[in-house]
Amino acid sequence: TGITINGTGTGSTVTLTVDGLVVDTVIIAIVGDLDGDGAITSGDYIELKTALVTDEAPHGIYAYAADANSDGVFTSLDMLLIGSYVSGFVNSIG
Repeated sequence: TGITINGTGTGSTVTLTVDGLVVDTVIIAIVGDLDGDGAITSGDYIELKTALVTDEAPHGIYAYAADANSDGVFTSLDMLLIGSYVSGFVNSIG
């Protein structure tokens, strides 16, 4: 029986094993962490800004991480929230 953690940010997995069999695996999303490094930084802000300008939408768990206001879609408001967090104007997002 054990728990295996693979990674530290969005896209990381946590796997539960019992008697050598995988019982469950979950994929982690950290709201605002679009690049999966485990931190919300200017890189995440730039990644979301680029996605919005180019219509290259994040997919899967990364789309969930991009939705900083948890309204089900990612928009320029999410970019503003992530930018405000990175700049220190707000203490939390999500």
